Amino acid sequence: MYENATVISLKGATPGARRHTAANGRHAEAAGDTFRPAVATIDRIPVWLPAMLLSVVTIWPTLGGWCSLTPDSFDYLTSARSLYESGRFPDAYLMRPPGFPVLLTPLLLFGDPPLLAIRLLLAICFIATSVLSAVLLTPMLGRRAASLVGLLVSLNGPMLLQAATCLSEMVFLPIELGVLILIDRMGRARMPRWRAHAVCGALAGVAVMVRTIGAALVPIGAIVILTNFRLPKRDRLIAILIFLLTASSMPAMWHIRQSAYADQDGYGRMWFQPRAAEQTTATGLTLQGQRLIRFGGDRLADLKRAVIPNQLLWRAFQKPWAGITTALVALIVIAVAGYRVLRYRSPTEAYLLVVLGVLSLWPWDEGVRLLVPLTPIILGVILWFGIALLSRVMPRRAWVGRSAATAILLLCVAEWTQVVASMPVMEQKSCKRMSDATRFASQLALELPESRDVACICRNGYNLKLTFLGGKYLSRRNNVRIIDFGPDQNISRLLIGYYYAVIANDLIPDLEMTANMTTIAIGPEYSIICQK
Repeated sequence: MYENATVISLKGATPGARRHTAANGRHAEAAGDTFRPAVATIDRIPVWLPAMLLSVVTIWPTLGGWCSLTPDSFDYLTSARSLYESGRFPDAYLMRPPGFPVLLTPLLLFGDPPLLAIRLLLAICFIATSVLSAVLLTPMLGRRAASLVGLLVSLNGPMLLQAATCLSEMVFLPIELGVLILIDRMGRARMPRWRAHAVCGALAGVAVMVRTIGAALVPIGAIVILTNFRLPKRDRLIAILIFLLTASSMPAMWHIRQSAYADQDGYGRMWFQPRAAEQTTATGLTLQGQRLIRFGGDRLADLKRAVIPNQLLWRAFQKPWAGITTALVALIVIAVAGYRVLRYRSPTEAYLLVVLGVLSLWPWDEGVRLLVPLTPIILGVILWFGIALLSRVMPRRAWVGRSAATAILLLCVAEWTQVVASMPVMEQKSCKRMSDATRFASQLALELPESRDVACICRNGYNLKLTFLGGKYLSRRNNVRIIDFGPDQNISRLLIGYYYAVIANDLIPDLEMTANMTTIAIGPEYSIICQK
Protein backbone atom coordinates (compact mmCIF):
# COMPACT_ATOMS: atom_id res chain seq x y z
CA MET A 1 0.00 0.00 0.00
CA TYR A 2 2.76 2.46 0.90
CA GLU A 3 4.75 1.82 -2.27
CA ASN A 4 1.67 2.08 -4.49
CA ALA A 5 0.76 5.42 -2.95
CA THR A 6 4.29 6.66 -3.60
CA VAL A 7 4.16 5.67 -7.25
CA ILE A 8 0.85 7.48 -7.71
CA SER A 9 2.33 10.65 -6.20
CA LEU A 10 5.20 10.65 -8.71
CA LYS A 11 3.27 11.94 -11.70
CA GLY A 12 5.67 14.15 -13.60
CA ALA A 13 8.74 12.75 -11.84
CA THR A 14 11.88 11.84 -13.73
CA PRO A 15 12.02 8.39 -15.36
CA GLY A 16 14.84 7.43 -13.01
CA ALA A 17 12.81 8.42 -9.94
CA ARG A 18 9.78 6.41 -11.12
CA ARG A 19 11.84 3.31 -11.91
CA HIS A 20 13.62 3.54 -8.57
CA THR A 21 10.38 3.78 -6.58
CA ALA A 22 8.72 0.96 -8.53
CA ALA A 23 11.73 -1.27 -7.97
CA ASN A 24 11.55 -0.64 -4.23
CA GLY A 25 7.88 -1.63 -4.24
CA ARG A 26 8.50 -4.92 -6.09
CA HIS A 27 11.40 -5.76 -3.78
CA ALA A 28 9.28 -5.19 -0.67
CA GLU A 29 6.40 -7.31 -2.00
CA ALA A 30 8.75 -10.21 -2.75
CA ALA A 31 10.32 -10.08 0.70
CA GLY A 32 6.99 -10.15 2.56
CA ASP A 33 5.81 -8.18 5.56
CA THR A 34 8.23 -9.83 7.98
CA PHE A 35 11.33 -8.54 6.18
CA ARG A 36 11.96 -5.10 4.77
CA PRO A 37 15.23 -4.13 3.06
CA ALA A 38 17.20 -1.17 4.36
CA VAL A 39 16.07 0.96 1.41
CA ALA A 40 12.41 0.49 2.29
CA THR A 41 13.17 1.35 5.92
CA ILE A 42 14.85 4.58 4.87
CA ASP A 43 11.89 5.43 2.65
CA ARG A 44 9.61 5.25 5.69
CA ILE A 45 11.28 8.36 7.10
CA PRO A 46 9.10 11.44 6.40
CA VAL A 47 10.46 13.26 3.39
CA TRP A 48 10.60 16.52 5.36
CA LEU A 49 12.43 15.22 8.45
CA PRO A 50 16.06 15.48 7.16
CA ALA A 51 15.44 19.03 5.95
CA MET A 52 13.91 20.05 9.28
CA LEU A 53 16.80 18.65 11.30
CA LEU A 54 19.49 20.17 9.08
CA SER A 55 17.78 23.56 8.91
CA VAL A 56 17.74 23.75 12.71
CA VAL A 57 21.46 22.98 12.75
CA THR A 58 22.33 25.49 10.02
CA ILE A 59 20.26 28.41 11.32
CA TRP A 60 21.28 28.10 14.96
CA PRO A 61 24.85 29.54 14.64
CA THR A 62 23.51 32.59 12.78
CA LEU A 63 21.07 33.71 15.50
CA GLY A 64 21.73 36.68 17.73
CA GLY A 65 20.23 39.77 19.31
CA TRP A 66 20.73 41.79 16.13
CA CYS A 67 18.98 42.04 12.80
CA SER A 68 20.05 43.49 9.47
CA LEU A 69 17.82 46.48 8.72
CA THR A 70 17.05 48.20 5.42
CA PRO A 71 14.97 51.31 4.58
CA ASP A 72 11.97 49.04 3.97
CA SER A 73 12.45 47.49 7.41
CA PHE A 74 11.62 50.77 9.16
CA ASP A 75 8.47 51.16 7.08
CA TYR A 76 7.32 47.73 8.26
CA LEU A 77 8.24 48.52 11.86
CA THR A 78 6.42 51.85 11.76
CA SER A 79 3.20 50.17 10.63
CA ALA A 80 3.63 47.43 13.24
CA ARG A 81 4.15 49.97 16.04
CA SER A 82 1.04 51.87 14.98
CA LEU A 83 -0.97 48.63 15.12
CA TYR A 84 0.51 47.73 18.49
CA GLU A 85 -0.15 51.11 20.11
CA SER A 86 -3.37 52.26 18.47
CA GLY A 87 -4.86 49.17 16.84
CA ARG A 88 -4.80 50.70 13.35
CA PHE A 89 -2.38 51.46 10.55
CA PRO A 90 -0.83 54.91 10.10
CA ASP A 91 -3.23 57.41 8.59
CA ALA A 92 -1.51 57.48 5.20
CA TYR A 93 -1.22 55.57 1.95
CA LEU A 94 1.05 52.57 2.60
CA MET A 95 3.25 51.51 -0.29
CA ARG A 96 3.90 48.05 1.12
CA PRO A 97 1.28 45.37 1.88
CA PRO A 98 0.23 44.92 5.53
CA GLY A 99 0.85 41.21 6.11
CA PHE A 100 4.40 41.45 7.43
CA PRO A 101 3.67 44.37 9.82
CA VAL A 102 0.74 42.37 11.23
CA LEU A 103 3.12 39.51 12.04
CA LEU A 104 5.60 41.94 13.59
CA THR A 105 3.01 43.59 15.82
CA PRO A 106 2.94 41.01 18.67
CA LEU A 107 6.75 40.91 18.68
CA LEU A 108 6.77 44.47 20.03
CA LEU A 109 5.88 42.95 23.40
CA PHE A 110 9.59 42.09 23.60
CA GLY A 111 10.95 45.58 22.92
CA ASP A 112 11.10 48.28 20.29
CA PRO A 113 12.60 47.38 17.91
CA PRO A 114 12.29 43.65 18.79
CA LEU A 115 15.40 42.51 16.95
CA LEU A 116 15.85 39.12 18.65
CA ALA A 117 12.15 38.28 18.32
CA ILE A 118 12.29 39.14 14.60
CA ARG A 119 15.27 36.84 14.15
CA LEU A 120 13.43 33.99 15.86
CA LEU A 121 10.37 34.55 13.64
CA LEU A 122 12.54 34.49 10.51
CA ALA A 123 14.34 31.37 11.75
CA ILE A 124 11.03 29.55 12.19
CA CYS A 125 10.05 30.56 8.65
CA PHE A 126 13.44 29.36 7.38
CA ILE A 127 12.90 25.93 8.95
CA ALA A 128 9.35 25.76 7.58
CA THR A 129 10.66 26.68 4.12
CA SER A 130 13.12 23.79 4.12
CA VAL A 131 10.39 21.37 5.22
CA LEU A 132 7.78 22.55 2.72
CA SER A 133 10.31 22.58 -0.12
CA ALA A 134 10.80 18.83 0.28
CA VAL A 135 7.06 18.23 0.52
CA LEU A 136 6.26 20.35 -2.55
CA LEU A 137 8.84 18.70 -4.79
CA THR A 138 8.17 15.08 -3.84
CA PRO A 139 5.65 14.47 -6.68
CA MET A 140 8.13 15.99 -9.12
CA LEU A 141 11.38 14.38 -7.98
CA GLY A 142 10.57 11.41 -5.78
CA ARG A 143 11.28 11.10 -2.07
CA ARG A 144 15.07 11.04 -2.03
CA ALA A 145 15.68 13.82 -4.54
CA ALA A 146 13.03 15.98 -2.82
CA SER A 147 14.79 15.40 0.50
CA LEU A 148 18.02 16.51 -1.17
CA VAL A 149 16.36 19.77 -2.25
CA GLY A 150 15.22 20.35 1.33
CA LEU A 151 18.83 19.90 2.48
CA LEU A 152 20.13 22.26 -0.21
CA VAL A 153 17.60 24.91 0.86
CA SER A 154 18.83 24.53 4.44
CA LEU A 155 22.40 25.25 3.28
CA ASN A 156 21.61 27.98 0.77
CA GLY A 157 23.67 31.13 1.39
CA PRO A 158 21.22 33.82 0.16
CA MET A 159 18.45 32.09 2.10
CA LEU A 160 20.47 32.20 5.32
CA LEU A 161 21.34 35.86 4.80
CA GLN A 162 17.69 36.70 4.16
CA ALA A 163 16.79 34.98 7.43
CA ALA A 164 18.93 37.62 9.15
CA THR A 165 17.22 40.59 7.45
CA CYS A 166 14.00 42.28 8.54
CA LEU A 167 12.15 41.95 5.24
CA SER A 168 9.08 40.05 4.13
CA GLU A 169 10.68 37.49 1.76
CA MET A 170 11.39 34.87 4.42
CA VAL A 171 7.90 35.12 5.90
CA PHE A 172 6.40 34.91 2.41
CA LEU A 173 8.26 31.71 1.49
CA PRO A 174 6.41 29.12 3.64
CA ILE A 175 3.06 30.71 2.74
CA GLU A 176 3.91 30.58 -0.96
CA LEU A 177 5.06 26.95 -0.77
CA GLY A 178 1.98 25.96 1.23
CA VAL A 179 -0.31 27.45 -1.43
CA LEU A 180 1.57 25.64 -4.21
CA ILE A 181 1.27 22.32 -2.33
CA LEU A 182 -2.49 22.79 -1.98
CA ILE A 183 -2.84 23.86 -5.62
CA ASP A 184 -0.97 20.77 -6.78
CA ARG A 185 -3.24 18.53 -4.70
CA MET A 186 -6.35 20.29 -5.96
CA GLY A 187 -5.21 19.63 -9.51
CA ARG A 188 -5.05 15.87 -8.83
CA ALA A 189 -8.22 15.58 -6.73
CA ARG A 190 -10.85 13.10 -7.94
CA MET A 191 -13.68 14.49 -5.84
CA PRO A 192 -14.58 18.07 -4.79
CA ARG A 193 -13.18 19.22 -1.46
CA TRP A 194 -14.75 22.58 -0.77
CA ARG A 195 -12.94 23.16 2.50
CA ALA A 196 -9.55 22.56 0.85
CA HIS A 197 -10.40 25.06 -1.90
CA ALA A 198 -11.45 27.64 0.68
CA VAL A 199 -8.28 27.13 2.74
CA CYS A 200 -6.09 27.35 -0.36
CA GLY A 201 -7.82 30.54 -1.47
CA ALA A 202 -7.54 32.15 1.95
CA LEU A 203 -3.85 31.24 2.14
CA ALA A 204 -3.31 32.72 -1.34
CA GLY A 205 -4.97 35.92 -0.08
CA VAL A 206 -2.57 35.97 2.86
CA ALA A 207 0.35 35.57 0.44
CA VAL A 208 -0.84 38.63 -1.49
CA MET A 209 -1.07 40.58 1.75
CA VAL A 210 2.53 39.69 2.65
CA ARG A 211 4.05 40.30 -0.80
CA THR A 212 2.15 41.69 -3.76
CA ILE A 213 3.85 39.24 -6.13
CA GLY A 214 1.81 36.54 -4.40
CA ALA A 215 -1.04 37.63 -6.69
CA ALA A 216 0.51 35.30 -9.29
CA LEU A 217 -0.72 32.36 -7.20
CA VAL A 218 -4.38 33.25 -7.79
CA PRO A 219 -4.59 32.77 -11.59
CA ILE A 220 -2.36 29.70 -11.37
CA GLY A 221 -4.73 28.13 -8.83
CA ALA A 222 -7.82 29.03 -10.86
CA ILE A 223 -6.37 27.48 -14.04
CA VAL A 224 -5.39 24.29 -12.20
CA ILE A 225 -8.92 23.88 -10.84
CA LEU A 226 -10.44 24.62 -14.24
CA THR A 227 -8.28 22.03 -16.01
CA ASN A 228 -8.84 19.25 -13.46
CA PHE A 229 -11.06 17.18 -15.76
CA ARG A 230 -11.44 14.47 -13.12
CA LEU A 231 -14.13 16.69 -11.61
CA PRO A 232 -17.48 17.43 -13.27
CA LYS A 233 -17.82 20.86 -14.85
CA ARG A 234 -20.30 22.04 -12.23
CA ASP A 235 -17.97 21.08 -9.38
CA ARG A 236 -15.07 22.85 -11.07
CA LEU A 237 -17.05 26.06 -11.41
CA ILE A 238 -18.09 25.95 -7.76
CA ALA A 239 -14.50 25.23 -6.72
CA ILE A 240 -13.18 28.19 -8.74
CA LEU A 241 -15.81 30.47 -7.23
CA ILE A 242 -14.88 29.40 -3.68
CA PHE A 243 -11.17 29.76 -4.40
CA LEU A 244 -11.45 33.21 -5.97
CA LEU A 245 -13.81 34.59 -3.33
CA THR A 246 -11.58 33.54 -0.44
CA ALA A 247 -8.41 34.61 -2.25
CA SER A 248 -9.71 38.10 -3.07
CA SER A 249 -11.48 38.98 0.18
CA MET A 250 -8.50 40.37 2.12
CA PRO A 251 -6.80 42.08 -0.87
CA ALA A 252 -10.15 43.68 -1.77
CA MET A 253 -10.57 45.13 1.73
CA TRP A 254 -7.01 46.44 1.63
CA HIS A 255 -7.65 48.03 -1.77
CA ILE A 256 -10.71 49.81 -0.38
CA ARG A 257 -8.63 51.11 2.50
CA GLN A 258 -5.88 52.35 0.16
CA SER A 259 -8.32 53.98 -2.26
CA ALA A 260 -9.25 56.49 0.45
CA TYR A 261 -5.87 58.14 -0.20
CA ALA A 262 -6.07 59.57 -3.72
CA ASP A 263 -3.25 60.48 -6.10
CA GLN A 264 -0.67 58.18 -4.58
CA ASP A 265 2.14 56.42 -6.43
CA GLY A 266 1.40 52.74 -5.86
CA TYR A 267 2.60 49.58 -7.55
CA GLY A 268 -0.22 49.76 -10.09
CA ARG A 269 0.76 53.18 -11.39
CA MET A 270 4.43 52.23 -11.29
CA TRP A 271 3.97 49.56 -13.95
CA PHE A 272 2.57 51.99 -16.50
CA GLN A 273 4.51 55.16 -15.73
CA PRO A 274 8.31 55.43 -15.68
CA ARG A 275 10.16 56.40 -12.54
CA ALA A 276 12.14 59.61 -12.52
CA ALA A 277 15.37 57.61 -12.28
CA GLU A 278 14.57 55.79 -15.54
CA GLN A 279 14.82 59.09 -17.47
CA THR A 280 12.38 58.11 -20.20
CA THR A 281 8.98 59.23 -21.43
CA ALA A 282 8.01 55.81 -22.78
CA THR A 283 4.80 54.13 -21.65
CA GLY A 284 2.95 50.88 -22.28
CA LEU A 285 4.77 48.06 -24.07
CA THR A 286 7.63 50.35 -25.05
CA LEU A 287 8.36 51.05 -21.39
CA GLN A 288 8.20 47.37 -20.52
CA GLY A 289 10.55 46.53 -23.38
CA GLN A 290 13.07 49.08 -22.13
CA ARG A 291 12.84 47.64 -18.64
CA LEU A 292 13.31 44.10 -19.91
CA ILE A 293 16.50 45.13 -21.69
CA ARG A 294 17.79 47.09 -18.70
CA PHE A 295 16.79 44.87 -15.79
CA GLY A 296 16.18 41.43 -17.34
CA GLY A 297 19.86 40.55 -17.47
CA ASP A 298 20.28 41.51 -13.82
CA ARG A 299 17.41 39.20 -12.82
CA LEU A 300 19.00 36.27 -14.68
CA ALA A 301 22.31 36.99 -12.95
CA ASP A 302 20.46 37.04 -9.62
CA LEU A 303 18.90 33.68 -10.55
CA LYS A 304 22.40 32.24 -10.81
CA ARG A 305 23.45 33.82 -7.51
CA ALA A 306 20.44 32.28 -5.80
CA VAL A 307 21.55 28.68 -6.47
CA ILE A 308 25.33 28.68 -7.10
CA PRO A 309 27.65 29.02 -4.06
CA ASN A 310 29.19 32.46 -4.46
CA GLN A 311 32.18 32.09 -2.15
CA LEU A 312 33.62 28.85 -3.52
CA LEU A 313 32.59 28.99 -7.18
CA TRP A 314 33.59 32.62 -7.50
CA ARG A 315 34.95 32.19 -11.01
CA ALA A 316 31.37 31.73 -12.23
CA PHE A 317 30.79 35.38 -11.32
CA GLN A 318 33.85 36.83 -13.02
CA LYS A 319 34.76 37.35 -16.66
CA PRO A 320 34.87 35.50 -19.01
CA TRP A 321 32.68 32.90 -17.24
CA ALA A 322 30.07 35.22 -15.73
CA GLY A 323 27.98 35.66 -18.86
CA ILE A 324 28.36 32.03 -19.94
CA THR A 325 27.28 30.58 -16.60
CA THR A 326 24.39 33.04 -16.29
CA ALA A 327 23.09 32.10 -19.73
CA LEU A 328 23.52 28.37 -19.03
CA VAL A 329 21.68 28.41 -15.69
CA ALA A 330 18.91 30.64 -17.06
CA LEU A 331 18.51 28.46 -20.16
CA ILE A 332 18.24 25.26 -18.11
CA VAL A 333 15.74 26.72 -15.65
CA ILE A 334 13.50 28.41 -18.22
CA ALA A 335 13.61 25.57 -20.75
CA VAL A 336 12.97 22.80 -18.19
CA ALA A 337 10.22 24.79 -16.47
CA GLY A 338 8.55 25.46 -19.81
CA TYR A 339 8.81 21.80 -20.80
CA ARG A 340 7.25 20.65 -17.54
CA VAL A 341 4.41 23.14 -17.88
CA LEU A 342 3.61 21.90 -21.38
CA ARG A 343 4.21 18.21 -20.67
CA TYR A 344 2.83 17.80 -17.15
CA ARG A 345 0.82 21.03 -16.68
CA SER A 346 2.80 21.63 -13.52
CA PRO A 347 1.52 24.65 -11.53
CA THR A 348 4.78 25.05 -9.63
CA GLU A 349 6.85 25.64 -12.76
CA ALA A 350 4.11 27.84 -14.24
CA TYR A 351 4.32 30.03 -11.15
CA LEU A 352 8.11 30.14 -11.49
CA LEU A 353 7.91 31.39 -15.08
CA VAL A 354 5.22 33.98 -14.32
CA VAL A 355 7.08 35.48 -11.36
CA LEU A 356 10.43 35.41 -13.17
CA GLY A 357 8.82 37.27 -16.08
CA VAL A 358 7.33 39.90 -13.78
CA LEU A 359 10.61 40.41 -11.93
CA SER A 360 12.44 40.86 -15.24
CA LEU A 361 10.40 44.06 -15.69
CA TRP A 362 10.79 45.30 -12.10
CA PRO A 363 12.51 48.72 -12.36
CA TRP A 364 14.75 48.42 -9.29
CA ASP A 365 18.06 46.67 -8.80
CA GLU A 366 17.43 45.02 -5.42
CA GLY A 367 19.83 42.10 -5.77
CA VAL A 368 19.32 38.42 -5.21
CA ARG A 369 16.69 38.88 -2.50
CA LEU A 370 14.00 39.16 -5.18
CA LEU A 371 14.80 35.60 -6.30
CA VAL A 372 14.93 34.10 -2.79
CA PRO A 373 11.19 33.15 -2.84
CA LEU A 374 11.84 31.17 -6.04
CA THR A 375 15.00 29.42 -4.86
CA PRO A 376 13.41 26.08 -3.78
CA ILE A 377 11.60 25.76 -7.11
CA ILE A 378 14.73 26.67 -9.09
CA LEU A 379 16.75 24.06 -7.21
CA GLY A 380 14.04 21.47 -7.91
CA VAL A 381 14.03 22.26 -11.64
CA ILE A 382 17.82 22.02 -11.91
CA LEU A 383 17.87 18.75 -9.96
CA TRP A 384 15.07 17.30 -12.13
CA PHE A 385 17.14 18.14 -15.23
CA GLY A 386 20.25 16.53 -13.73
CA ILE A 387 18.44 13.33 -12.78
CA ALA A 388 16.79 13.06 -16.21
CA LEU A 389 20.16 13.59 -17.90
CA LEU A 390 21.89 10.94 -15.78
CA SER A 391 19.07 8.46 -16.32
CA ARG A 392 19.63 8.71 -20.08
CA VAL A 393 23.42 8.84 -20.15
CA MET A 394 24.12 6.27 -17.41
CA PRO A 395 20.80 4.55 -16.62
CA ARG A 396 22.29 1.62 -14.64
CA ARG A 397 24.94 3.42 -12.62
CA ALA A 398 23.18 4.62 -9.50
CA TRP A 399 26.50 5.32 -7.79
CA VAL A 400 27.09 8.25 -10.16
CA GLY A 401 23.96 10.03 -8.93
CA ARG A 402 24.80 9.32 -5.30
CA SER A 403 28.34 10.60 -5.78
CA ALA A 404 27.07 13.77 -7.45
CA ALA A 405 24.55 14.38 -4.66
CA THR A 406 27.25 13.89 -2.02
CA ALA A 407 29.62 16.29 -3.80
CA ILE A 408 26.90 18.94 -4.09
CA LEU A 409 26.03 18.61 -0.41
CA LEU A 410 29.69 18.90 0.62
CA LEU A 411 30.08 21.99 -1.57
CA CYS A 412 27.03 23.59 0.03
CA VAL A 413 28.27 22.70 3.52
CA ALA A 414 31.53 24.47 2.72
CA GLU A 415 29.55 27.48 1.48
CA TRP A 416 27.49 27.42 4.69
CA THR A 417 30.68 27.65 6.77
CA GLN A 418 31.65 30.75 4.77
CA VAL A 419 28.26 32.34 5.41
CA VAL A 420 28.46 31.61 9.14
CA ALA A 421 31.98 33.06 9.22
CA SER A 422 30.67 36.27 7.64
CA MET A 423 27.94 36.73 10.25
CA PRO A 424 30.13 38.61 12.80
CA VAL A 425 30.95 41.22 10.16
CA MET A 426 27.28 41.49 9.25
CA GLU A 427 26.42 41.85 12.94
CA GLN A 428 29.03 44.59 13.40
CA LYS A 429 27.68 46.59 10.46
CA SER A 430 24.09 46.17 11.62
CA CYS A 431 24.91 47.26 15.17
CA LYS A 432 26.84 50.30 13.91
CA ARG A 433 23.92 51.38 11.73
CA MET A 434 21.53 51.07 14.64
CA SER A 435 23.95 53.05 16.81
CA ASP A 436 24.13 55.79 14.15
CA ALA A 437 20.34 55.90 13.97
CA THR A 438 20.07 56.15 17.77
CA ARG A 439 22.56 59.01 17.85
CA PHE A 440 20.69 60.86 15.10
CA ALA A 441 17.42 60.43 17.01
CA SER A 442 19.07 62.05 20.04
CA GLN A 443 20.37 64.91 17.90
CA LEU A 444 16.89 65.51 16.52
CA ALA A 445 15.57 65.86 20.06
CA LEU A 446 18.39 68.23 21.11
CA GLU A 447 18.81 70.44 18.06
CA LEU A 448 15.44 70.62 16.31
CA PRO A 449 12.09 71.60 17.86
CA GLU A 450 9.29 69.07 17.48
CA SER A 451 6.89 71.75 16.26
CA ARG A 452 8.79 72.23 12.99
CA ASP A 453 8.92 70.05 9.90
CA VAL A 454 12.31 68.60 9.06
CA ALA A 455 13.66 67.45 5.70
CA CYS A 456 16.53 64.93 5.65
CA ILE A 457 18.26 64.99 2.27
CA CYS A 458 20.85 62.47 1.09
CA ARG A 459 21.96 60.87 -2.14
CA ASN A 460 19.87 58.01 -3.45
CA GLY A 461 21.26 54.63 -2.41
CA TYR A 462 23.60 55.90 0.32
CA ASN A 463 23.70 54.37 3.83
CA LEU A 464 22.93 57.79 5.28
CA LYS A 465 19.31 57.26 4.28
CA LEU A 466 19.18 54.31 6.70
CA THR A 467 20.53 56.54 9.48
CA PHE A 468 17.84 59.13 8.82
CA LEU A 469 15.05 56.55 8.62
CA GLY A 470 16.21 54.84 11.80
CA GLY A 471 16.43 58.16 13.61
CA LYS A 472 12.94 59.10 12.46
CA TYR A 473 11.57 55.77 13.72
CA LEU A 474 13.36 55.89 17.07
CA SER A 475 12.51 59.56 17.70
CA ARG A 476 8.81 58.93 16.90
CA ARG A 477 8.65 62.14 14.88
CA ASN A 478 6.09 62.04 12.10
CA ASN A 479 7.06 65.45 10.75
CA VAL A 480 10.45 64.21 9.51
CA ARG A 481 10.61 63.62 5.77
CA ILE A 482 13.38 61.63 4.06
CA ILE A 483 14.26 62.82 0.57
CA ASP A 484 16.38 60.85 -1.89
CA PHE A 485 18.42 63.31 -3.91
CA GLY A 486 18.50 62.32 -7.56
CA PRO A 487 20.92 63.56 -10.22
CA ASP A 488 18.22 65.64 -11.93
CA GLN A 489 17.05 67.48 -8.80
CA ASN A 490 17.97 70.91 -7.46
CA ILE A 491 18.88 70.80 -3.78
CA SER A 492 17.85 74.38 -3.10
CA ARG A 493 14.35 73.70 -4.37
CA LEU A 494 14.06 70.68 -2.10
CA LEU A 495 14.42 73.00 0.90
CA ILE A 496 11.49 75.21 -0.06
CA GLY A 497 8.73 74.91 2.52
CA TYR A 498 10.93 73.49 5.28
CA TYR A 499 12.21 75.56 8.15
CA TYR A 500 14.84 72.97 9.11
CA ALA A 501 16.75 70.51 6.96
CA VAL A 502 19.36 67.90 7.74
CA ILE A 503 21.55 67.51 4.69
CA ALA A 504 24.47 65.26 3.83
CA ASN A 505 27.78 67.12 3.97
CA ASP A 506 28.74 65.98 0.47
CA LEU A 507 25.67 67.80 -0.89
CA ILE A 508 26.35 71.16 0.80
CA PRO A 509 28.69 72.42 -1.98
CA ASP A 510 25.78 72.01 -4.43
CA LEU A 511 23.47 74.12 -2.27
CA GLU A 512 22.84 77.68 -3.36
CA MET A 513 23.28 79.45 0.00
CA THR A 514 21.27 82.56 0.68
CA ALA A 515 21.69 85.34 3.20
CA ASN A 516 18.93 84.11 5.48
CA MET A 517 20.25 80.54 5.89
CA THR A 518 22.93 79.11 8.13
CA THR A 519 24.74 75.78 8.45
CA ILE A 520 25.33 73.95 11.75
CA ALA A 521 27.63 70.93 11.64
CA ILE A 522 26.36 68.20 13.97
CA GLY A 523 28.32 65.22 12.69
CA PRO A 524 30.95 64.09 10.18
CA GLU A 525 28.28 63.05 7.66
CA TYR A 526 25.49 65.62 7.90
CA SER A 527 24.68 69.18 8.97
CA ILE A 528 21.61 71.26 9.79
CA ILE A 529 20.54 73.88 7.28
CA CYS A 530 18.08 76.41 8.73
CA GLN A 531 16.93 79.98 8.49
CA LYS A 532 18.67 82.54 10.64
